[in-house]
Amino acid sequence: MTNLPRYVMQNLKCSICGRYLSVPPVSGPKGKYTCGRCRPNVEASGPYEEIAKHILFPCSNEDCKSRLKWGEVLAHEYVCQFRKTPCPFPTCYVRLFFSRLFNHFNEVHKSYVHNRHCNITLNFSQAPLHLSVHCYSYSQTVFLVFVKTATNWPMHTFSFALAALPNSDRVSLSDKQYAVNLYLNSTAGNAVIKKIGEVVPQYDIDKHCLPCITGKCNKSWHQGENFLDVTFEGIDANYYYNDIKCIVKVDKSTSLAERLECPVCKNYMINAIFICPTGHSLCGKCKAMITTCPLCKCGMGSTRNYTLEEVAETLEVPCHNDFMGCVFVGSVAETIQHEANCSFQVNTATDSKSAVSM
Repeated sequence: MTNLPRYVMQNLKCSICGRYLSVPPVSGPKGKYTCGRCRPNVEASGPYEEIAKHILFPCSNEDCKSRLKWGEVLAHEYVCQFRKTPCPFPTCYVRLFFSRLFNHFNEVHKSYVHNRHCNITLNFSQAPLHLSVHCYSYSQTVFLVFVKTATNWPMHTFSFALAALPNSDRVSLSDKQYAVNLYLNSTAGNAVIKKIGEVVPQYDIDKHCLPCITGKCNKSWHQGENFLDVTFEGIDANYYYNDIKCIVKVDKSTSLAERLECPVCKNYMINAIFICPTGHSLCGKCKAMITTCPLCKCGMGSTRNYTLEEVAETLEVPCHNDFMGCVFVGSVAETIQHEANCSFQVNTATDSKSAVSM
């Protein structure tokens, strides 16, 4: 691998964002090359990329001394400890490290910081447009919630987006650990539920841009307000409460929560959890009733899955009735206790239609 002199690297910069041409696809005519950060869906310049595979590129974040191979740059830059961002809060222009953003919200925008359940007070004013950004921490991940309110009094339209701040312990560019539901309750008690995307994306300063919403952004490579992916329309201020619950839950299809469900009874497992010789875990209640693993037919011994038991003591999981509108999230033990008396428990065909979903 080759370290090019600094004066050479200065000529290998994107004509749009000014960062190094270190992220594919690199495209454009001579002197007007663009990087994959700005134009990720264009046809690549084959000769340049073949040469770039043999070059070590600097990180584009100031003060970072890392030298990176072609194909590794973007993943590193997302979690780099030297990465900076302008504060996303409207009217705040402080530029700071990503690692300081949550503390900055706590110090400067404290009324927009929430606990893990993130109850956001909606703006039911008569102003035609209102923007806000909320911040909260859940399971060692910091989330930003972007809210746009468009008003034609007394009717309102609320648009939302949610993003996870980069985490040095999670290097994947797409965060598939969490899913998010929004709950808006009416005075009649009906829960209007919407899901934010399939998964929560990583926060991207080029994508999650409030000036794009107001039309004041001058960055041609930005995507406008397309990042606002969930909308509640026709909300009457006289009919709905003035807050919305933003519930982060573990995405069962890709996470430890799925492993904490007993394959026999489908309930969450806590001590004691047993494991068969091929690695399938069962709760203690079901294990006491069988002699062979129901998944692989191996004999069930008395081996405990202590690793999963430790996870069960610390992980927070949603109620299994979340699809019915239940917003409870707690430790595994708390959730098991809650589910025994959950008011959203499905008992009849009539009950299954009691929540309004949009």
